[in-house]
Amino acid sequence: MKINLFLLLVSVLLTQNTQAQQYTLEKEWYQKGIDFHNEEKYKEAIEAYSNVSDISPYFFTIQYEKALSYSTLKE
Repeated sequence: MKINLFLLLVSVLLTQNTQAQQYTLEKEWYQKGIDFHNEEKYKEAIEAYSNVSDISPYFFTIQYEKALSYSTLKE
């Protein structure tokens, strides 16, 4: 019983750490995309946003920002 409880606790802690790392990566790539877009480096912004899409495909703000960079690139 104690071993099962210990394994469950370790599993929860590892999952939380992984989620925190994923969130940090998402924020970093998101900010890079915004910075590139503001510098009018639209292709680089799209690549940065694509990195977030690979990590978290349901981060809808990224999809919006990516579409904005695509539309600005084509103008």
